[in-house]
Amino acid sequence: MACSGSFTDLWLNDGPASKLNNSWACTQEQQSGCVYEDDLFTTSIVSTIKAHDPSVPFFSYIAFHNVHAPLEVPDAQLASFAWIPDLNRRKYAAMVNYMDKHLGDVVDALKSAGMWENTLLVAAADNGGPLGSANNFPLRGSKMSNWQGGTRGNAFVSGGVLPEAQRGKTLEGFIAVEDWYTTFCALAGVDPEDASGAAAGLPPVDGLNQWPYISGAASSSLRTELWSGGSDGPNERSGNAIIQGFTEVSTGYELLVGVLENNCWTGPYYPNSTSGPGCDPLDCGFPDAPAKKSGKKGCLFNIITDPTQHSDLSEKNPDIVARLYSRLKAVNATCFSPNRGSSDPTVCSTWRTKYGQFVGPFLP
Repeated sequence: MACSGSFTDLWLNDGPASKLNNSWACTQEQQSGCVYEDDLFTTSIVSTIKAHDPSVPFFSYIAFHNVHAPLEVPDAQLASFAWIPDLNRRKYAAMVNYMDKHLGDVVDALKSAGMWENTLLVAAADNGGPLGSANNFPLRGSKMSNWQGGTRGNAFVSGGVLPEAQRGKTLEGFIAVEDWYTTFCALAGVDPEDASGAAAGLPPVDGLNQWPYISGAASSSLRTELWSGGSDGPNERSGNAIIQGFTEVSTGYELLVGVLENNCWTGPYYPNSTSGPGCDPLDCGFPDAPAKKSGKKGCLFNIITDPTQHSDLSEKNPDIVARLYSRLKAVNATCFSPNRGSSDPTVCSTWRTKYGQFVGPFLP
């Protein structure tokens, strides 16, 4: 619903955070009297930790807006990266470093509260970095694409709950974002299945409990398949992707179909793109609808032995392409994408009159 005027999306408990939001005049260029949003979030979570009873289980999800557009960061933080000539790259580096500082503040608060030894900390990105500021070297592609540079996100776990033997290790097995929910449920002793959701016709939970793998009790990940992309079809602009394999035996085939955007590699120092003028999209085609110009019937890579996706194996392995494409279509058929209804004309008026220009619940 398009609303006239400006609305603030900042909520505190059961009402608008009307005393915490910045003026609309606050920008990268105008920072006087303004509070950086992630400073606000960090102050809130640190205060919550300090006030918490350590004997009571505690869960917190912190959605830092770093590192994301718009590229904005306090001037003092930006100045510490003045040696980076490209402005967007400089802002991005400063934002990453500032988020690291905020995460450190949260860890310090947990330690001070005597909670760190009973904590599992998970830090995870939702996608690869965007072209124009981030660098996904040596992976191909970026955010807004199904190349590994767009879908393989950074993540790490820490905290006193993590067995000492696992600290500092790199795990190569597949873990999907949906696995975190199921893993947390297992650690909390909660059934991850949603009975009320199932009764309402919602699909079952997709996640797998990865704690045995993370903790070292299991030598390999339970997940052997990853999926990304939208509905299947020759005109799918964002492309579709499915991965099947076992990292322990160096086999992880990824099939990509459709048109793949951001088709390029960045060098170790960005920006200095190393292939493709303007990262021209690549039409991988479909096995049942080949690309018009190249005739390609899908793009296939072994992302374990070739994580940078330089060697297309599709022509040499039509049987693997066919098998993965059949599976892709089967998975796409189960994709939950319901009709979300039409826009409600009361949204804007409710936000304006009930919440004073703040975004909030609007249904009766």
